[in-house]
Order: sequence, then structure tokens, then C-alpha cells
Amino acid sequence: MRSRAFFSMFLLFALLWIAPAIHSASPVQPNDADNDNVITYSLDNNRVYRVAARPNATPEDVSANLDALSAGAEDHLLNVSPNGQWLVLETDRFGCSGWPCLAVVKADFSSGGAVSIGGQTVHPEGSISAVSNNGDLVVYATQDGPHATDLYASVRTNGVWGAATLLTGSSTYNWHSMPALSVDASTVLFDCDSDQSNVGEAVCEVHTDGTGFRVVLTPADGPGPQYNPLHSPDYASDGSIAFEGDWDGETVWRLPAGVTTPVKVGGHNNDNSPCVLPDGSIASLWMDRPGGPSTHELKVMRADGSSYFMVLTGVDIYDVGIGCGGLSTQPLYLPVIISAQPANTVRLSWTNDASYSRYDIWRNTAPYFTPGAVPYVVVTPPPNYFDDAGALGDPAANYFYLVEGQLVPGGSLFSRRLGEFDFALRPGE
Repeated sequence: MRSRAFFSMFLLFALLWIAPAIHSASPVQPNDADNDNVITYSLDNNRVYRVAARPNATPEDVSANLDALSAGAEDHLLNVSPNGQWLVLETDRFGCSGWPCLAVVKADFSSGGAVSIGGQTVHPEGSISAVSNNGDLVVYATQDGPHATDLYASVRTNGVWGAATLLTGSSTYNWHSMPALSVDASTVLFDCDSDQSNVGEAVCEVHTDGTGFRVVLTPADGPGPQYNPLHSPDYASDGSIAFEGDWDGETVWRLPAGVTTPVKVGGHNNDNSPCVLPDGSIASLWMDRPGGPSTHELKVMRADGSSYFMVLTGVDIYDVGIGCGGLSTQPLYLPVIISAQPANTVRLSWTNDASYSRYDIWRNTAPYFTPGAVPYVVVTPPPNYFDDAGALGDPAANYFYLVEGQLVPGGSLFSRRLGEFDFALRPGE
């Protein structure tokens, strides 16, 4: 008679194709990591900056880098192309001393110059401008058109900026500002206003050749008072549009592709001027952080608002528009490693970061579980691991994990989903 033998085996793995949140490693300057997504912003000190879309990141002084290209004392309204490779701003550099003009600069600061059309430099009016992924198309606002302010586009061919194309000639609104280009630069979103005091009455769109003007959304399309303004629209990679709405206070909203009813993103009040990063997360200027100074602090949150982190705190960013761009469309995560230890133990380990006050561990027998109200266990540093003793070895019980890092001064970010899988092997007879 032959006996039967049974063997138990297990696998440890990470589910890389689903992501509960976004995260990064330790703070770094954006020029230290080519694949960082970045946010551009201005301060009320005639200087402009960019910063990696990471918790508590170190900002980079773009004005200081521009000094190597051309001397100047005034930099304003910095924006970035969707792929992060080009910058556009108003500056008194590049021969524009005395009257800041529009300039386009390579994001590595290897080249740059003023936008000159027909021998005349361009002087935008009261709004950030937008630049395409190849740096050869700009959209800007001026007072040169049939309305109080209009949007124009210019294309650069063989190093020469071509004649400006009026984009908002068909609009029934009087003020047009805050352009945001699509990734392929075929269309642009922007604020439409009947009265300048509304600061963004409706969301409009037009093709960059000047055709196809349309009103995307008005205050009447939302859930609150019809007179409340909409502001600062931007495209998301899934076809939706993020924007600031004021139906129940200034908050971030999203208009999903193919629908007409917007949805609120998260529960953050006094949340302003959003832009969308390539991974779908939304950067904004938040004035209502608990314990904060009630100034425009820079926040990044998931596309659905379910988690967030603070990029910059204690810095009052000039609320004239921020820019989002970068190469990576993959969300960033809290880096956690899963490994097997003696005594059938699963170990979850990470590198401690001063940005985190504690790590909440969630465990479930279903791989796509939603974290509940109470974590499985809480780890407060200095330990940089958690051992789940006895979790291995039972084919009838497989476990899946999320690690949620609680951030200082606020917010939380998750790891990828991690799991162990046991299965029994039965040799043939």
C-alpha cells in the first residue's frame, strides 16, 4: 500500500494593479528625480517655484534657476506643461525689463525665451497661461480681442512664433482666463465670466484652432445656488474635469466624462484652484487644514478625495492658479515589503519616514477589501515592521494587507495591496 503525503506551500505577493491611494518615498527636490510629478506655484514676492508632488516636499526656486538664463527681478504666474517638460510664465527677463512678458522655458533650464509674435512680445493680462507638451503652443489671455479679456493661441514653427489665433471670439461671456490644455493640446478649458468680480462664473472649452467653443458647465448645473461661481478647470486622464465649485462653499468638484452632473471630491472646505496630476490625483490650495494657519496651503488628494497629503504647510501660496505636470501616470505608494519569517509569520516592513506618525495595518481574507473603522493593528515608530505570527501555512485562510501611513501634519497614504496565499500539494498515486 502506498501512503499519501500532503505538503503546504505559500506565496507572498503584492497586487500591483489596484491602488487604494497615492504616496511617495522621502521628500526630494523635483530635479533630483526625473519621474516626479510636479506642481508649480507663485508667491507674492515676485518669485516662482515648483515642488514634487510628495508629502512635505522641498520646493525648488525656479526664479533662482532662471538667473542662469537671463537676469530679472519679477517672475509671476508659473505654469507647467502636462508632461512636466516645459514651463510658461510672465517675467521681466529675456529683454522684457519694465513690463513682464510671456516666456517659455525648458523645464531643465537648458533654454528659454520670450514669446514674440510679429516682432512684438506678448503681455498677458491677469491669468496664468498654458504651454503644450512639446513647448510649441501657448495659450494666454489679453485685452486685445472683442471682449474685456480673450484667450489666444500661438504655435511655434522652426523657432518662430506664429500669428495669434483668437479662441474665444464665439463666446457670449466677457472675461476669459485660467486656460488648461489637454494632453494632446487639441482643446483648452478655461474660466468664463460675465462680470470680472465673479472670478470664474462658468467652465468653457474650445479647440486650440479657435473652433468648437462650448459652455461645459454653469452654476445652474450643480446642486446649489445658481449664482455661485465655478473656477480653475483642468482635464483628468480618465476624461473627467476637475474644478472649484462654490455651491456649498469653495470645494473641489469633478465632472465625469459623458455626464452632466458634477460630483463633490472629498469633504475639504475652503479648497481652491485645483489642477490634475498625470496619475489622476488633484492638487489644490486648502485653507481649512485642522490646526493650520487658514492660508493657501498646498494639498494633494486622490481623484475621489478619499485620502490626501500636504505638500507644503506654513506657506501662503499666491492664489492666481497652480500648475500640474509630470511623466508618471502611476500613483505613488507607501513602499512596503512583504516577506516570510520563521514560525509561519508574515512580515510587513517599511523605511520609517519623519512624515509619518504611525502605521495602521489592515488585514482581510478578501483581496479587494475596503478598510474598516478599526485597523487590525497599529505600529508607532521606531519599529519599522509588523510580524503577523501564524498567518502562513493554512490553505483555508489566506490574508491580504494594506498599510496606511498616518501623515504629519495631516492626511494618510496607503501601500499597494499585499497578500499571502497558501495551497496544498497532493502527490499523484
